[in-house]
Amino acid sequence: MEVFVTNCSDTDLADRHAGVDYKFKKGVPTQVPIEAARHIFGYQDNDKLPYAVRLGFTTHSSDLEIGLERLAMFRIGQHSAQDRIPSAVGVVPLPVKKVGVGGKVS
Repeated sequence: MEVFVTNCSDTDLADRHAGVDYKFKKGVPTQVPIEAARHIFGYQDNDKLPYAVRLGFTTHSSDLEIGLERLAMFRIGQHSAQDRIPSAVGVVPLPVKKVGVGGKVS
């Protein structure tokens, strides 16, 4: 099974899992095996701290909150964010009344 990881941070991230390199470009959904998402980001694990430490997002006890916030900038789900954009197919635009010179409606 695969999931999409969308990097919502302001910098790209590169990491490796099971001999495969992964690049998470900012704003771009990246499809990865669920095992890679678990290894890299702690997907489906309640304790995110080891993953924030492993990625170098937090190095001292004083920056734990910042590191966890940075890790939370990577959104993981079954569908990419682009898949969730509503389609305009079949949508009928509302009629617009045209106002002419002097404020008269035509």
